[in-house]
Amino acid sequence: MILLTKPNSKIRIEIVNDEEDPWFLYVNHVKRASGEIMHSSMIVEKDLRTWLSYLESSGWKQQPQDI
Repeated sequence: MILLTKPNSKIRIEIVNDEEDPWFLYVNHVKRASGEIMHSSMIVEKDLRTWLSYLESSGWKQQPQDI
């Protein structure tokens, strides 16, 4: 999972692998307070770098993940 946050935003963005088909990823917009998914999109894995670049240019920052 890739987690992105933005200062003062009430949501976080989680990019998660589809368990049935690793070619696809879900981009979930999640409420920080409740964990409720507000919006979900599906992208293909080969477009991940483009999506991350776009989100980072919009002020979103990747957060380190605990293993």
